[in-house]
Amino acid sequence: MFKNMLMKKKLVSLFIIPLFVVICLLGLGIAILFYEYENATKAASIDEIRKVGNLIHELQIERGLSAGFVASSGQNNKEALNNQRKKVDNSFDALLQYQKKSNIDIANKILYDLKNKREAITSISLNASQSSSYFTSVIYDFFQYYRNILFKSEVTTIKNQLLAHYWLIFGKENLGQLRANLNATFTLNEFKDDSFAKVGANKAIFETAFKNFEIDANKEIVNYFKDKYQGTDVLAIKSMIDTAFIKNKEGNFDISPQEWLTKMTVVINLLKDVEDFSINFIEKEMNNKISTILNYISLFCIIGLIILISTIFLFIKITSNIVDSLKNFQTGLLNFFTYLNREKTTVEPINLNSEDEFGVMAKVVNENILKTKKGIEEDRRLIDETIEVLGEFEQGDLCQRLKIDVANPALMQLKNVLNLMGEHLESNVNNVLDVLEQYSNHNYLNKIDQKGLKEHLLKLANGVNVLGNSITSMLVENKSNGLTLEQSSSLLLANVDKLNLSSNEAAASLEETAAALEEITSNIRNNTENIAKMAKYSNEITKA
Repeated sequence: MFKNMLMKKKLVSLFIIPLFVVICLLGLGIAILFYEYENATKAASIDEIRKVGNLIHELQIERGLSAGFVASSGQNNKEALNNQRKKVDNSFDALLQYQKKSNIDIANKILYDLKNKREAITSISLNASQSSSYFTSVIYDFFQYYRNILFKSEVTTIKNQLLAHYWLIFGKENLGQLRANLNATFTLNEFKDDSFAKVGANKAIFETAFKNFEIDANKEIVNYFKDKYQGTDVLAIKSMIDTAFIKNKEGNFDISPQEWLTKMTVVINLLKDVEDFSINFIEKEMNNKISTILNYISLFCIIGLIILISTIFLFIKITSNIVDSLKNFQTGLLNFFTYLNREKTTVEPINLNSEDEFGVMAKVVNENILKTKKGIEEDRRLIDETIEVLGEFEQGDLCQRLKIDVANPALMQLKNVLNLMGEHLESNVNNVLDVLEQYSNHNYLNKIDQKGLKEHLLKLANGVNVLGNSITSMLVENKSNGLTLEQSSSLLLANVDKLNLSSNEAAASLEETAAALEEITSNIRNNTENIAKMAKYSNEITKA
């Protein structure tokens, strides 16, 4: 698969995989942060919780005023109750407007039922206990609504803070119930029916709720709670509660219901300040959490963008560098091979000055290019000198030798062979010339040594040796003829002497003697011609 791919495509494949992994990891991180952001934003809509808390607070006040109004048969709290009902309606409207956006219809149903109960309270058709029970039921519906909002949160820190806030308003709710129950009790100046048990339960629940609040809430909120939940009014209501429990059987509490209601309302309003401070603090914390998550998302996006841009930039730079290095390396090698194939007369080193593997290979190749170039130039000089020397050999100058030394062992061996060949040729030719020179000096005894000679030199040596043998043989024959001639001359001289002595006697045979002389003359002429031929042959041998 990868064997036939270009290097650039291989690099692209190499970079795409880690880049894809980095993008996936960044995408996963951003997705996790978006998930946390979504959980934080729906952790609970602080605005929704605030509206629910305000409505519960206003319902608690209306519950207390309604209980006092019914217990006094419509004599007390009439104007305050009407004003409070308007505040409750406004809180309902605010929550209804929010619920319309979320397609929730809880508050609308409760409000419709509340209007009917208000008419019954106004007409004193309900007693104080029934009135308080109804409002308590409505308030608990909104507490359940609050809990549903609370459990939407999947962010533990925000969820714990909202749970602490829940304990705060739940404890405040039981203080509100305690306010209504003791208001009726102080109005009647005694505990009726199960009112003492209700008051005891209210006291135990709000104290437990506040303890849980102090455990779960942020220290800053707890400190604010402790600063607020103290003072003369708090001490006064605690004293009134203690008096109610001490005199629970005998009654005659000697406590003004109006004073109780007023001071308890002040304390509940103090707790409402704590409630507002708590929800505002939680909102701030949640906004900080959301802001932190958004900052992390932005940071991840920026980091991802930087990594992406940096990776692409590095990929382009590295790929470009590698591809350029490969091209330079490839071009340098092709030029080098062209030079080696004798297609070019010059070659330049590879222009690559990097310190990477390509640079190292280029340096090694450049070193070999220089060595090869030097070797080729030396080889060329030797070959040129060889051609020149062989040209001299061709013209008969066997004294020339190759003098250039090269690093190529094969050419050095060729040089040595050629020089040795020249030496052998020169030596053999000199031997032939020496022998011929001796021949020219009438010394035909020496012969050319044929040991180690082959082909043409062997034929030449054989020819010269045969020529020497022929000349020797001819000289021997001429010597034999000379001796014969000498004998004939001596005989002729004796005959002449004899002729002179007996000229008279030989007159008769003069004619015969003349004929013999003529024959002798003919023999001498023939010998002379043979000697001339021998001289001619000697001259030719000398010239050769």
